[in-house]
Parts: sequence; structure tokens; C-alpha cells
Amino acid sequence: MTATIELYSNNANTILAAGITSSATTLTVAPGSGAEFPSPVFGQSFFRITLTGASSPNTVEEICYVTLRSGDVFTVLRGQEGTTAVAWSVNDLCYNAATAGTYSQFMQPYYGVDTNGSNAYVISNQTAASAYYTGMPASFSTISVNTITNPTLNVNGLGASVIKNASGAALQVGQIATNTIQVCYYNATDNSWRLQTPSYGETISNIGYVPVNVGGDTMTGALTNSYGFYGPLFGTLTGGWAYMPSGTTAVFYQASAPTGWTQVTTQNDAALRVVSGVGGGNGGTTAFSSAFASISVTGSISIATATGTVGDTALSVAQMPAHNHATSDPGHHHGGWGESRNGWFGVYAGPGYQGSASTDFDNYLWNSSTDFTNISIQNAGSGATHTHTLAINPQTGTFTGNNINLAVKYINTIICSKN
Repeated sequence: MTATIELYSNNANTILAAGITSSATTLTVAPGSGAEFPSPVFGQSFFRITLTGASSPNTVEEICYVTLRSGDVFTVLRGQEGTTAVAWSVNDLCYNAATAGTYSQFMQPYYGVDTNGSNAYVISNQTAASAYYTGMPASFSTISVNTITNPTLNVNGLGASVIKNASGAALQVGQIATNTIQVCYYNATDNSWRLQTPSYGETISNIGYVPVNVGGDTMTGALTNSYGFYGPLFGTLTGGWAYMPSGTTAVFYQASAPTGWTQVTTQNDAALRVVSGVGGGNGGTTAFSSAFASISVTGSISIATATGTVGDTALSVAQMPAHNHATSDPGHHHGGWGESRNGWFGVYAGPGYQGSASTDFDNYLWNSSTDFTNISIQNAGSGATHTHTLAINPQTGTFTGNNINLAVKYINTIICSKN
């Protein structure tokens, strides 16, 4: 039996719904009556039942440990506490009651006085267990101090098992003092007794404080706790922190390294960077306080000489400005003839002719012939493209701005390594 938590019900009793053999490991009680009994978790808790005959109660009894209950079906360990497993019939009695084993769970039956001496403690007590089991208690009064880190305890001749601290760590020399009462619990995982009453200066996680010196007249140092807190009210790292491997590094927000740790001084005035790869490295060259100083925004600009051309463009008529064209006429003349009513007379009328027709003819008509001067206005331009040159002279200038305040607030932390 390895479960250490016993469950109880007040006056729970019922009858068997069917008979069982002496080797059966389950039994069924009357429908609905199973709810009167506890509900243990297999491997963690249990409750006791007593079976006896309905026709002659208490003549024959069998004590069983119920390790699991599913409704009205009990899973049982048969013939416990010196009783014998027998066959039972339908309607035989089943009830939850205190037994000798129940009362043996209290500490008193587990106490004994050491009879052997230093490093190999031997006691006898009133426990009914036939073998060690996880959670089994044992308390004993010492007659000598331990002088090695792995002393043993032998209870009722069941075998000597090493005594360790509650965490599983080895004891310190002198941790078990003379003429003191020590309390242990058995751990079947590594067949060891786990000491619950360390001497002064040894912290255990499940108690969370450092006991005072034997006699209790004085207390020095500071109280600690099992949660790993550190500060002026605690003074010492305990709990999970206490069991970190040597060389573990951590960041602390305090003036100096805590007890059991050494400050790492290879890094100074540096920022912390979170990485997704391998940690523990460092880099950069500028100190944190220098990189985040207040700076002014100033500077200068310059423009070098630039040359080039503006692209070609052919002007359309619509793009031309309004304009005029001048003309000139060098002069022209017309030829003609006269017509008489009595006959045709050809008369030359050329340039400079001043004759009077009324002198030589009468009743005539003057007709002129058409002549062209050939005066015209010619168009200009052929649609050819042209370019413009471009030149920019060198220029310089400066600029300024408001100061940028990079004085980031910070706190000073230290990196320490576990001793």
C-alpha cells in the first residue's frame, strides 16, 4: 500500500449486491449506496471497509482497502491488517469504520529511540507495515551526531536506507545533532528517508524557513521562504533558487550579489538584448550611457556644378506667337486698245503715254487687258528641332535643428553567477 491519504465517511454502511470469491479484486454494493462512501484517486488515496456476515455479524471479519470507486463498484485490496480474504455472499455487510490501521496513521506509533549510534540510526516503533512505502513517516530521538553526508535509518528491521534532505540533496556533516528529535518521510523513488527537521542553517523547500539553533534560545540570520524571493526582509535565496546548478547566471536589481552568488564584472554600462538563438554572447563598442546621450542636429549641404541640355522640341502652329510679314511691289503696267464707232484703231498705251483720245477720236471706248504682278508672301520655317543649354553654379548651405533628448531612464542591475 503506497497511498498516504486516507479518506473517511461518517457511518457509511451497505450490503453486497452479489457474492464474491476470496480472490476477487472488485465487489458491488447495493444500488445507489456507493455514494455514501468516499471517492479515492487511484495511487493517491484510499478508504477502509470491513466485511462481515449478515447472519453472524463480527464472527468473521475482513478488512479491505478501497483504492477506486466507480458508482457502486469498489476496487479493493483484500485481507489487510492481519485479516484473511474469504468468500462473501449476497447481502453480507460492508461498512466504513476505524481500524487499528487507521489509528496507526498518527505520528506516535512511528516514534522510536535510536539504539545504534552515529551514521547508522536504528529504531523500533509500533507500525504494522511490512515494508517501506512512499510517505511512510518515522521520527526518532538521536544519541549521536552524523559525521558523514549519507547516514542511514533502519526502522523495525526493514532495512537501512540513506537519509537525505527533503530536496533529495545530501546532508551536511553535523546536520543531525545529538539528543534531538528528527522527522523523516520515506521516498520509494530512490529508497531514501527525506529529513524534514534540518539543523540550523539548512533550508528546505516544503517548510520554507530556517529552524533556530537547538534549544531555541537565539536566532541569527534572516527568515527565508520557499519562493526564491530576495531582499532586505529575506536576506537569503531559497526554494528554486537554492537548487540552481553552480555557474548559473542571473540578473539582480540590488547593490551587491546575494549570499551564494558572485557578481560578474566582465560587462559594464551595457544594455540587455533578447535573442531567439544562443544566449550568453555580447557585442557592440559604445557604452550604454554614451549611446543614449542628448545630441544636437547640425550639418551642411553642397551642390556641385551641373551642366546639360534641355530636350529637343518642334513647335506646332498653335505654339507659335502671333506675328506679321512685310510685302513690296516694284510696279507693273497694262496694255490696251481704242475702239471707234467707225472702225477699229489699235492704240498703244504703254508706260508714260500722255495722248488724249478726244483729240484723235470721238465716240470711243477704252478697254484694258488683265496683267499680274506675281507678288506673294512666302512661309518660313521647316519644323526643325532646337536645344537650350543649362548650367547650375555650385551652391553650399548649412542646417540646424532642435536637440534630440536621448537621456533614457534606466536602473542599475548586476549579473551574478551561482557559486
